Amino acid sequence: MNKDELHESLERLRAEIKKLDEDDEAIKRRMKRLVADLERQLDSEDSEHEPQLIEGLRSSIEHFEVEHPRLTAVLNRIMVSLSNIGI
Repeated sequence: MNKDELHESLERLRAEIKKLDEDDEAIKRRMKRLVADLERQLDSEDSEHEPQLIEGLRSSIEHFEVEHPRLTAVLNRIMVSLSNIGI
């Protein structure tokens, strides 16, 4: 998977974030921050990758897998994509 496909996955993640309930504001903020961090890393010319970015992604997957399975599926896809492009 290339960076364009990864950006498409981020768009799907944004769509899933919008579907979250109103009472999930804390989750929405956390996910929006994660998306922003991922985009910043993808758009960066710096070859250094932020290890805390991957850890944040893993943590989010663990946190959401029961209550938000579709969100988790998109996060898993992004995690695999990042791994495939060396991040």
